[in-house]
Order: sequence, then structure tokens, then C-alpha cells
Amino acid sequence: MSSSIQLQPVPDEPKPHETYEAFRSYVRHEDSLVNSRLSWNLTVQGFLFAGYGVLAQKAFEFCADGKTPIGPFNSLRSTMLVLGLLGVMISLTSFVGICAANMATRKVRKQWQAKIDASPKLKGLFPALTGGGARGAEAAGQIPQFFLPVLFILAWLGIFWASHSLTECPVGAKSGSASSTQTQCLGSTHKP
Repeated sequence: MSSSIQLQPVPDEPKPHETYEAFRSYVRHEDSLVNSRLSWNLTVQGFLFAGYGVLAQKAFEFCADGKTPIGPFNSLRSTMLVLGLLGVMISLTSFVGICAANMATRKVRKQWQAKIDASPKLKGLFPALTGGGARGAEAAGQIPQFFLPVLFILAWLGIFWASHSLTECPVGAKSGSASSTQTQCLGSTHKP
């Protein structure tokens, strides 16, 4: 009985184009994550703004009818506040996820650059992993993915400020004649 040891062949080093494609594939994966996070943020924000608009319209209808719906109106305002907070939180999580994907892409780019620096034969053989090698293309391409979540956060904060600074129904929106009705409609119980 003789036992023979079989050696496994040593795998060849990957070809340069295979290495490039592996790095590029990871960048595509991160780009896909950014796209997904941004798309979901835009979709959800659209629904939240639409819902907020419907609730705001209902609140102004209460004012126009001259009603004093303290209970229902406060419920509307509370729901509007929840929608806005949800919008801010979704934009924040989207922004954090986009930042994480960009950090991963930056790390992959640095690893690729180190590989190029270690192997002069790769220099000039492939385009950059991102931006196609065009100066400024990568930075310009990242503007929407960072700007849009921040824009939604600022929009919701502006809506909060505007809705909470409003203590009376808009002029002309109230059909009733008592000014106390106008003041009570937006949650204030004092009479002018």
C-alpha cells in the first residue's frame, strides 16, 4: 500500500483585464446600491408630500367652513408632523447609506490605484474605475446623490417652520365671521 500525495496546481495570477473587471464590478455594485437608495427615497418622499398636501388641504377646508375643529384639526396637525418626521428620517437614512456606498467605492479606487502603482504594465491600460478618467466627472456625478436627500430634509424643515409659525387660517380662507373661529381653527384657543 503506497500512498501518493497529489499536489494541487497553483492558480495562475489573474490577467490584468480580469482584475480590472473584478474591481469595476464592485464599483458597479456600489453604484447600484446608491441608485436603489436614491430611488426609494424619491418615491417615498413623493408619497409623503402628497399625503401632507391632502392633510393640509383638509385643514384649510376646516378653516374655510368656519368650523372650530380643535380635536380633528390637532389630529391632522399631528399626522402632518409624523409624515414630516418620517420624511426627514428616510432622507437621513438614505444619505447615510449613500455615504457608505461612496466610502466603499473610494476604498476600491485606492486599492486599484495601489495595484497600478505596483505594476507599471497596468498604467494607462485601463480607464479609471469611476468617472471614465475625465477630470471632475466623478465629483459632478455625485452632486445629485448627496444633494437630493439634503434638499428633502431642508424642505421638510421649511414646512415645519411654516406650518408651526402659522397660528391663524389664511386671510380669506375663513367664511365665518367670528375671528375667534379663525384663531381656534389652527389650534390656538386665545381670542385676538
